[in-house]
Amino acid sequence: MCHLTSTFFAILFGALILVTCAQEDSSGSLVKNASGNLTTGTPMITLMPFETSHMPSSPSGIQRCEKYQEFENEVHCGESGYPIGYGYRYCRRFYENLDKFTESGKKFVECAAKCLIDRLGKYIDQNFTTCSNLHDYAYDTHPDCYVQCGFCSVITKSANIKAFFSVIELKDLAVRTVLQTGAKCAGVFWDAIKKAAKDVAVTREDLIDIADRVMVFGHA
Repeated sequence: MCHLTSTFFAILFGALILVTCAQEDSSGSLVKNASGNLTTGTPMITLMPFETSHMPSSPSGIQRCEKYQEFENEVHCGESGYPIGYGYRYCRRFYENLDKFTESGKKFVECAAKCLIDRLGKYIDQNFTTCSNLHDYAYDTHPDCYVQCGFCSVITKSANIKAFFSVIELKDLAVRTVLQTGAKCAGVFWDAIKKAAKDVAVTREDLIDIADRVMVFGHA
């Protein structure tokens, strides 16, 4: 398993707690600390600040989607470019519909979102040339990230199939991602689609169209 204006990341500040104390013996007598002074054994706490500039940010949930804004600020592909027009939009849609997924489905969403963002970030840092190339690369990362994050098992649950269809617009290119991924799951994906068809708001024509495209991607 993933739009942007301003990015807000919570920066975590912490303190390293270094506890140095002279241990009191079992009889409760005074003992010497490291400096040679007598102490009652009460712990002494020293607060050591973190080097915050080197702390990695690790956003989770829908906040993770804001990373696409950072990407857009670097590449300037516009509203219809991949970062805003697809990545951010669908990342938010998945999280906004997260409660519709099973527990394994929720883990899939978290895993896929992280995978897609990590891969796109590396591409922008190392290989970015044009928005068109970025678009093609980003789309092609979806099937691998989805399968890596357990799509083929998650999709066997009718609730997850239904959740996917509540997120993905059938006429949108997002269907391409699902179909390409489904083709990697052998017959599991299509069996799951047929099983969930009664509960999913798709027409017979939609299912025929999906079946045709599954066959195309399966032989691509």
